[in-house]
Amino acid sequence: MITACSPAKTKTRMTDPLVGTVVAHYEVLAKLGGGGMGVVYTARDARLGRLVALKFLPPQWSHDDSAKQRFLREAQAASATHHRNICTIHDIETTDDGRLFIVMAYYDGETLKQKLDAGACPRTIQTWRSRVRRAGRILVVPKRTR
Repeated sequence: MITACSPAKTKTRMTDPLVGTVVAHYEVLAKLGGGGMGVVYTARDARLGRLVALKFLPPQWSHDDSAKQRFLREAQAASATHHRNICTIHDIETTDDGRLFIVMAYYDGETLKQKLDAGACPRTIQTWRSRVRRAGRILVVPKRTR
């Protein structure tokens, strides 16, 4: 169920119709971003009093069964994985009008895109590159001459 709540962020609400509404028991506070498979919002969980991230399947795909199946598989795969670099999935729900959304942990901070745009190259990537180069040199085997 989507209902309106007090529009504290009138400017943001004008640009996105979900901001300032209540979806199920989540008050949608702001749009965080979007991409090919969804739009992500920050929301307050009214039952547990915590911030969460809600990822919605885009409305144009809400009636596409294959898109819904991919979205469900994404949620299932992420929820089955326990790793510090993969967010925790709390639930997957459907709005009254049939839109799927994933409820996941909200992590405050910079996005990967923001870090890369700022020129940051995480140490793990640098380490990975050097190991790949080293492995490449080891794997080059000289031809045997007879």
